[in-house]
Amino acid sequence: MVQVSDKTPNSCIVTYQKPVNDGGTPIISYDIECMCLDGGSGKWESKGVSTTLEHEINGLQPGSTILVRVSASNKVGKSE
Repeated sequence: MVQVSDKTPNSCIVTYQKPVNDGGTPIISYDIECMCLDGGSGKWESKGVSTTLEHEINGLQPGSTILVRVSASNKVGKSE
């Protein structure tokens, strides 16, 4: 589950939980992506990589609606 807080016109903070199952290999990082639903490209765009369970997304358009997804990565690969 991804939660959004500290919203400003151009940014927000997202928090997320560690996956229940890491496939037996420790999580190295989290890939954060978002998609703008208001006139954007309609494609997922990278908003950074984090090694913690919190990340600030910058460069948002004021008043836009976005979807956010977070994928966990370990030495085996990226989660679905």
